Amino acid sequence: GASFKQRYLEGSELFAGVAKSRLHKYVVVYTSNMQRTLFSAWSFLHGMFPGVPKHFSYASDRLKVNLKLVKKMLARREETLGIPIYIEEVARTDRLFHQYKMNAEIVEWQKKNVALSPTLTQIAKTSEFSSLVSKLFKMTRLPQLAPE
Repeated sequence: GASFKQRYLEGSELFAGVAKSRLHKYVVVYTSNMQRTLFSAWSFLHGMFPGVPKHFSYASDRLKVNLKLVKKMLARREETLGIPIYIEEVARTDRLFHQYKMNAEIVEWQKKNVALSPTLTQIAKTSEFSSLVSKLFKMTRLPQLAPE
């Protein structure tokens, strides 16, 4: 990444006039879900664009999120999620990022533990919680957050 930085950032006009906060509009990375390729992508971006935020992203993670609303909120704050590193989907075999989804016992364990938590039960009764859930539903459209 550092040698590409010298050639394409410092030694050319390729990204001339592009603010760090707007690089994600011009640079994206695609990778497999293998640990070595994930680290390579991250390291490359770190060397080429030091100080620029970056994030991993699955296509399915973005399906239920209102990206226009997220981008609008970030723009107001003059922030960015940074350069995306898109990870190929391997939903049925991907144990690196979605291992908890692949084990039915974990899902049942989560449900039972949330239902048994006195703290979460108390918080769920507050107006602040209802307001937050409503806001999250508007942003994500996740059915489990839909008003009853």
